[in-house]
Amino acid sequence: MKKFLITILIVGLLAGGGYYYWAQMEASKNAADKILTVTKVSDYQAVSPLVSSDGNSIWFGDNKGYIYKTNVTGGSTTQIPSPVFTGEYLSRIFWSPDRDKFIAVGTMMQKDYYFSFNPATNQYTPLAKNVLSIDWMPDSARVVLVWRSTDNKSEQLVVSNADGTGYKSIAQLPVVDYEVKVSPSGGEALLVSKNPTNNKIYLINLTDGGFKALVEEGNSLGVMWLNSNQFLYTIQDQLYPKLYSYDLKTNTKDDLKVNATIDRVTVDNTSSALFVVERIGSDDQIKKINLGSLTSSSYFNLVERKVKQLFYGRGVLYFIDGADNKIYSIK
Repeated sequence: MKKFLITILIVGLLAGGGYYYWAQMEASKNAADKILTVTKVSDYQAVSPLVSSDGNSIWFGDNKGYIYKTNVTGGSTTQIPSPVFTGEYLSRIFWSPDRDKFIAVGTMMQKDYYFSFNPATNQYTPLAKNVLSIDWMPDSARVVLVWRSTDNKSEQLVVSNADGTGYKSIAQLPVVDYEVKVSPSGGEALLVSKNPTNNKIYLINLTDGGFKALVEEGNSLGVMWLNSNQFLYTIQDQLYPKLYSYDLKTNTKDDLKVNATIDRVTVDNTSSALFVVERIGSDDQIKKINLGSLTSSSYFNLVERKVKQLFYGRGVLYFIDGADNKIYSIK
């Protein structure tokens, strides 16, 4: 009888401990759900938002070419005085690394045109129509651009000042319509072919123009530098885009095992974790990936929402909702 009572006691303790552990996990999960909430930051439709260096405000454009500044807490939004944009509509903005200048991309008749904005003169300078792609150098004074000849028979990789002056050719390129992304060090750049018949990712030296193919398989959709030695890229894999990381030191790649495009990926301020939006049914699920271990975990579920762009600033995750093109925070 004594042994029977002891057995019952042990089973009860184990069951109670199991229930306590389950209850604690549920409480922790519910607490996390309560902590993270979605809040609208601005009632304005946004193009290419950027969190300020102090983390207190967000700068963004609208499709008419006006520039705005809004408080991250969702306070008032103010329009920054700027000249009238001459493009049909503003499709995106390339902000300089120092966040002081930008290149605006205006789309007219389904073709992109580039305009350099100088805050000192408060003027847009239209760049030559030969420019196909552009990205900033780390000094925030120069840009790297892909330049196509007027007769459409050749392309060059060029370094110039942001207004198009000081033109210096780096290398001749095959005519395949490249997108350029400059490394954080400024010594190299990635070239991604947007032509499905030659859809490779190349690394090019910005000093001597030497380049080599890094990724030769699949249909490359875009790239994003993590640091001077690592970058992310997406490959269209049958129905879904797959996300990979590439290490230049070891020349190895890792499948991050998520389906996402580059505009639905962002990195935290310490470059130790990624936030990735993956479509699950009718909802978007945000996953967090540890860049050290490459392990992923669920971060937040956006029910019946579709993220157009994901971005991060000072410990807060933001997104543009594809339904209304407005900025929301998750915190």
